[in-house]
Amino acid sequence: MSDTLHNTSDHNMPDEDAPDNDGTSTLNEHTDATGADADTGNTPSGQAPSPTEIPFDIVYDDEDAITPAAVADGKPDDTPIGDQAEDPDGSPTTEPTADAGATSSDTSSIPTPANEHDSRTASEPDATPAAGDTEEDDHLAVTDEVADEILLKSYPTFALNHATLHDRKSGRALLDNVQLGFYSGRLYAVTTHDADQRHALLSVLGGLRRPDTGQVMLKSADLATMPSVAIRGHRIGLVPQRFAVRDDLDATSNLVYTMQAADRTFLRPMRDLAHDLLATVGFSAAATGTPAADLDMLDQRRLAIARAIACEATAVIVDAPTVSLDDAGSTAILTLLTTLAHDTTTPRCVIMVTDEERDLNAADERFEL
Repeated sequence: MSDTLHNTSDHNMPDEDAPDNDGTSTLNEHTDATGADADTGNTPSGQAPSPTEIPFDIVYDDEDAITPAAVADGKPDDTPIGDQAEDPDGSPTTEPTADAGATSSDTSSIPTPANEHDSRTASEPDATPAAGDTEEDDHLAVTDEVADEILLKSYPTFALNHATLHDRKSGRALLDNVQLGFYSGRLYAVTTHDADQRHALLSVLGGLRRPDTGQVMLKSADLATMPSVAIRGHRIGLVPQRFAVRDDLDATSNLVYTMQAADRTFLRPMRDLAHDLLATVGFSAAATGTPAADLDMLDQRRLAIARAIACEATAVIVDAPTVSLDDAGSTAILTLLTTLAHDTTTPRCVIMVTDEERDLNAADERFEL
């Protein structure tokens, strides 16, 4: 566990006013636009090639290209196929040799010219790129690296983005431009020694109250744009100190009641899901039929956590999870919260709002307001 302490001013979120960069860049691809057809010596349908004719021609339209294999009057060239001829620069070159009975359909067996991009430019040397091309390629490479960094940048699962909240009576800023980012797979502790500030933070994190300015973001969605049933029924699990469960219902009925209120469709019977959730949090099977009011403090806390994750919440906010618990109960709850946060099959971030030292020591990361 890491006990590194962060101040909210050092944990800046991505600024909304930062210039957009979609990370795209245009690459100039050099393409061969010659449009030449290598099979220019096709024999008319139904006629056999003349013994004196070359069954295929390699067409050249460049002035400095080598002499064609056959002249325009149809007579064979003086240079036998397969013998060496000379390029304009005086260097010897060898013409490809074909069987006498080959037709245009047999061109797949013709040896590939030296330059594979175009048979017409086989004897032409490769062009040396200009200095400007190299600079442009270097610029595009740097642009691509920047684009990759932007595309691969990880944004928080749950965050306060410049959130400010004032007391309605005194006008005091309980939250002043707070920026916090929470990621799935980690257990967080947020501490404050001001009771009013603590209640304000819990209200904003749990979606019970909107900040006066700024945003509460769940991935790419602003909580201010969501109905409350979607916030607490689909997205956020809240474990308060009071009214976390219904005292008149037993553990299974508490979870079924929560699932029904979430207005969701479940693929399995709700009571079966409830039993699985109770097993996940380590709830005692012997206490399943006992009303919540008669449960001990540890089982009540486990039941409250099970209710918070009943609808697959992405973020779980827990208010002082180990208050009123002994050392054994505190260890059990902190172990449970750590397991839920680190569960790779159900990604979620778990946030404890607490001043308890043992809670702070158990967190992967902690912030102080």
